[in-house]
Amino acid sequence: MARWWLAQSLRALQKRLNAVGTSLLLRKGPAAKVIPELARTTGADAVFWNEIAQAPQQALAGQVTAALNEIGVASRSFPGDLLAAPADIRNKENRGLRVFTPFWRRVQALGDPPLPPARA
Repeated sequence: MARWWLAQSLRALQKRLNAVGTSLLLRKGPAAKVIPELARTTGADAVFWNEIAQAPQQALAGQVTAALNEIGVASRSFPGDLLAAPADIRNKENRGLRVFTPFWRRVQALGDPPLPPARA
């Protein structure tokens, strides 16, 4: 079912991209190699992505950033779908919280989440 949904979503995205005069490019392989190659091939000035707050993905993001820097392509990541970064919600021993109430108090103490960037 997940593959069917993904295939349908990619077809719909391709149709919308075609309507504005571009196409969907799919690549397979290690992200730290494929993304810089694609940026170079397409002449991209910058690459953007949403962060994933897990160590393996953060390490991969660091590798992609370094590879893009080597070819002079800017990169920027944005918070994903989390209300707060896990690194911002820690206890005195610098561990993640296990009980909801202290967690929620820390989230509220951070203030309102930032507004999304304005569309151009």
